[in-house]
Amino acid sequence: MKTQVITICSLGHSAVWKLTSSLLPEYVRADEYLVFVPEDEVLEFEKITNPRIVVRSQNELGAHYSKELWCRISEKQNEIRFGWYLQQFYKIEALLQSEAELLVIWDADCVPVRSIKVFDEHGSPVYMTGAHEYNPAYFEAIGRLMNLNRVQEMSFVIPGFPIPKSWVQEFEIFLTVKHKGKTWFDAIMDTTDFSLKSGFSETETLGTFVANMHSAEWSTFTGKWERRGQKRFGYARKFSPKKIVKVARRFELDIVSFENWDTRGIRLVMRRLSEKWQKLRLGWAQVDKHQ
Repeated sequence: MKTQVITICSLGHSAVWKLTSSLLPEYVRADEYLVFVPEDEVLEFEKITNPRIVVRSQNELGAHYSKELWCRISEKQNEIRFGWYLQQFYKIEALLQSEAELLVIWDADCVPVRSIKVFDEHGSPVYMTGAHEYNPAYFEAIGRLMNLNRVQEMSFVIPGFPIPKSWVQEFEIFLTVKHKGKTWFDAIMDTTDFSLKSGFSETETLGTFVANMHSAEWSTFTGKWERRGQKRFGYARKFSPKKIVKVARRFELDIVSFENWDTRGIRLVMRRLSEKWQKLRLGWAQVDKHQ
């Protein structure tokens, strides 16, 4: 069975992406690796990405819901979080578009430094435990979306989220039936509180679906994940792939995340996000003008 790893990224995470793209094919076994990036950043990403990873444009993923998502978030005056919500919709769409039988969502800012098992020999997903995140808002949204309870103790907000393609298709059908013919993205938009900073999680939602519908068909392993690598070790740009592996293994870690939100890197990210959303708004205004 073909295994595909899917990542969403932008140049705001370029320093850590150089590490992730270098080490991802080495430590997460798959037949194909894809990273979806903004259309105007494709050429730059091709320069900084491991040749084993195919760079694709995000335009392939979001044309049919991105404008409506922007409108919903704008109504709540939460435009600063548009990109955060949008990338979660991108990941679900990328899963649905894929022709591979086994799929993995991998977060671009999570650097693997040891071999990570994502599927067993039978093609059943293996989820990492050790993440202690619990956001009540995620499960309130899940309740409205699927009417399913949290039956798992672990969090599915993890660096690498594996799922068979057939389960993704089941998820889409489940939402369409439950919401009387609506698309998966309309169902999610109708049940998410976009006034919240973090009101929806694609992996927590998919994971809760898996835990309810396929309770005996997955397993777990305990991983050591440093979520605040930037605070603990310094900026990603200071590390080579070899050096971050050496440093992380000294502390017996499996994965290290470098998040821009910890330190002064936030200013650059916020400026780029603001510029990007302004371009989107102007583009949509021009479309409306000519309709």
